[in-house]
Amino acid sequence: MAIRFSTTALALAALTLMAATAEAQRPRRRPTSSTRIPVSKDVPVTPRVDTVYQTRVDTVFRTTRDTVMMTRYDTVNTTTTVPMTFHRVGGPYFGLGGGLNPTMGHLDNTAASGWAGVAMIGWDQVNGPLGLRIDFTENQFVSNDWAIRTAGFPRTGNPEIQTLGGDVKLNLPINPTTLNNVKLYGLGGITWNRYRNIPQLSGQAATAVPGTSDFQSKIGWQAGAGMQFGIGSRSAIFLEGRYVRFTAENNKGWGNFAYVPLTVGFNWF
Repeated sequence: MAIRFSTTALALAALTLMAATAEAQRPRRRPTSSTRIPVSKDVPVTPRVDTVYQTRVDTVFRTTRDTVMMTRYDTVNTTTTVPMTFHRVGGPYFGLGGGLNPTMGHLDNTAASGWAGVAMIGWDQVNGPLGLRIDFTENQFVSNDWAIRTAGFPRTGNPEIQTLGGDVKLNLPINPTTLNNVKLYGLGGITWNRYRNIPQLSGQAATAVPGTSDFQSKIGWQAGAGMQFGIGSRSAIFLEGRYVRFTAENNKGWGNFAYVPLTVGFNWF
């Protein structure tokens, strides 16, 4: 009885497995609904709304640079002794000038001031005080006709003196640190004088000497001073006064003639 039950059980199990296999191999049908879905043309279709969330991150970087500039000034006061240098406009030069010639001494008895013209050549040290000069002065005076007629002399013309001088100069700069500076100078030397139409008069007619139209000549001397202003690097303006004196040919004790040419002009170096 026991063996029979086991065979029956196995047979039932086999049948059950076969049925399950057959059911599994059978094609499946989609489930359908028995409920009818009503369709209407007038019913609006609700659109689908998708919400998109966008996150934007703006990152701003700001860099600030502060620059502080500090300037430091150190003031140092120093005292420098500048050695004296002389006028830089120097070397050989040529000059022309003109002016007046006031009379002095016994020349003033028979002549009055007229005009004077001067020409010169010279040489000045560039960085030194010394200089040499040769000058020629033409002087025309105005005759004192009243004095000549009172002495009983005939009028022979306006007095004239020509002077050739050789001088030594001493230059003294005023502002030697500049190129076109100002300087003072002094000069002195001997003169050779030619003169005519100059009577020698005094209070005593016996010793008076009439003038002559012929030139006479005498040696004399002169001394003077002036100021020079540089113009550019190669020229200068000068202002000058000289005292010129000589003794006339027929000296009777009052025959010393003197005059003072006051001239202004230009020098070219």
